Amino acid sequence: MDFGKLYLTSLDFYFRDTRGFGKFIEEYITQTVERFDADYPIKEDLESSNPDFYHFLVDDVSEKWWQFSRDYPCEFRASYISQVYSGIDTHLAKVCMLHYRTHQPEKAWFKINNVNEWKKKYNYLEIYAKVDFTDLQKEWDLLDEIRKIRNQIVHHHSGVSSSDKDWAAIREFILANPEMITFKDDVDEIDEEKGVPLHEARLGYKFKFLIISPAFAALAINTAESFFKKLLPQISFNKVSY
Repeated sequence: MDFGKLYLTSLDFYFRDTRGFGKFIEEYITQTVERFDADYPIKEDLESSNPDFYHFLVDDVSEKWWQFSRDYPCEFRASYISQVYSGIDTHLAKVCMLHYRTHQPEKAWFKINNVNEWKKKYNYLEIYAKVDFTDLQKEWDLLDEIRKIRNQIVHHHSGVSSSDKDWAAIREFILANPEMITFKDDVDEIDEEKGVPLHEARLGYKFKFLIISPAFAALAINTAESFFKKLLPQISFNKVSY
């Protein structure tokens, strides 16, 4: 039995279901925004008959509009990318463990020291599974960038400061992909008092970022799918023992 091909089949189901969930929610978001005016009508004649109440309604509806069209979708996408990464990381750990159970090398992936959990899997695959990362490095590096962003979502509610160790990489990725993800503030705006960019003037301040498009999760899923399709044929699962 070619276990690598079998596992790819299970991954096909995972990626299909993950895409389906994202598509379902994005369609709901679109439908909610499209019917917003019908759900929250404002009678224009109120402006003359009861201006105070009219302006109150306008402010209230405007706040709801931003919530429905930007804030809530961005919060969902942040949660979604965390789930997507978790699934990718879980499947990668399973691949490492299946190889370990097959061949019983010196160490399991989680016993590799002095690196983070993600890098442990890389080192295990390279050292013990003899994986050649030449054709995998592009996908791996991109998934690593997504991992760094996911960590800030989970641990800092989608915020990152210039004093964080992954600041440079995250800032570079966000500025290079404005159609997918953006800072809520202009981190490079010059601070009037200090004369330096905001991210230098506000050391330790967590700049909020927003995932503004489903394209970011799609990038993660497509990259992971490509990665596993290249990875699994390199690994021998010819004799699994439990």
